[in-house]
Amino acid sequence: MVMLFYKNKMRLNNNIYTDGIRFYKHIKYLNININKIKLEGAFSFFKKYKNYSIIGRDHLGCKKIFWGRNRNKILFSNNFIDLSEKIKKNKHSIRSCPPGFIQFINKRGSIIKKVKISRLSDKNCFFNDLNDHSKKIKKKILFYLKGIKKIYGNKVYVCLSGGLDSTIIACIAAQVFDEVIAVSCSMIRDQDYKLLMSKTKINFNSRIFSNDFKKAYKISKTLGIKFQPIYFPSSNCIKDLKKILRACQDWRDYNVHCAILNFQIAKGLRSYKKYNNEPVLTGDFMNEYAADYTSEIINGVEYYPQIKQSNTTKKRFFIKGLDSSDRENGIFNYFNIPIFQPYSFVDLYYKKLPERYLNKGNIKHELNKKLINNKIYKLISKKKVRAQVGGNNQGILNYMVRNKIFQKNLEKMFCKFFNLSKDFISTFINVGTYKT
Repeated sequence: MVMLFYKNKMRLNNNIYTDGIRFYKHIKYLNININKIKLEGAFSFFKKYKNYSIIGRDHLGCKKIFWGRNRNKILFSNNFIDLSEKIKKNKHSIRSCPPGFIQFINKRGSIIKKVKISRLSDKNCFFNDLNDHSKKIKKKILFYLKGIKKIYGNKVYVCLSGGLDSTIIACIAAQVFDEVIAVSCSMIRDQDYKLLMSKTKINFNSRIFSNDFKKAYKISKTLGIKFQPIYFPSSNCIKDLKKILRACQDWRDYNVHCAILNFQIAKGLRSYKKYNNEPVLTGDFMNEYAADYTSEIINGVEYYPQIKQSNTTKKRFFIKGLDSSDRENGIFNYFNIPIFQPYSFVDLYYKKLPERYLNKGNIKHELNKKLINNKIYKLISKKKVRAQVGGNNQGILNYMVRNKIFQKNLEKMFCKFFNLSKDFISTFINVGTYKT
């Protein structure tokens, strides 16, 4: 017996993929030859047949899907914690569909066939110079956003941090959608939050808000798009931690800290009276392409340590690690919010960048500043700042450090909360990739 199991029925519905002609949301509407399939976008799908089932997943692994055996049943889910709780005694049978593949799984839980999903843009992702690269990137993102508009409607929210990546998405979205709302979030000290809640009029340039929040406010005003502020007391980082760990299905500090921020954004958006299940866009993945992550230092201690390799090797490592990162999709899906990362649609254009570009200082700005006008570009933050570190006093990372919730603590909490062994989690996610 084969069954699809997931606690929230909308979780596998937030797809957007294309065969190069049309955009689709559900696999049932897509008439394709599985053996010759060519798809791009962000998707995971499940389809049941008489003697077997098929599962598929996008090339970067944006969307997740897992399967495992429970006696005479094969269960499928997009959250391995939910799946482990259903399977219980046979957790080590849980596997992930590898990114960019379709798997055929029979009733006994054996993989009888695996098909690689071909790419549509393999032949079109080379460029002559930086101007040519920018034009192709913008054209591709415009195409992707038009597909989202066709399926989800003419209103969209954009998570705006005040940095280059999210600002580009906001600028291009403003060219496609009739209504664009910028969403920005700031963590506030508990005592300041109480004071803020007592005020009838709020100054978004106040010192209590993070610098990236204030930049996002200024950029949204300059762009002429609506601004939806979200702010939360610092104690929420711990208050909601169990829910966050489940939703992002991770215990690694760099992903958890980012997930904390996204959880507050999604939670705030879901409580916003005017929000009505419109899609949300983010600027995620560009940091992986540019390999511009750095470690963070607090009181002389290093957090988020980076591998000491060439930028080309780092880029390959970061992109591969997206397979097991659910800090955005998992969080927003927890709140039934359709979430999309437009940069996922142009990954090949950045993957094939020659090493000479990657070794340049601030390569992201060299490549992408041409995607927005100079007036907007002057407003953005030029230095890479992680969302979970941005803000006053090193943000969420510093708050967790001050409360002595380190990597080891998160791992112990994760195992205790969800009845998982350290042996299971260390083998299920290894060097950034799921067990397949």
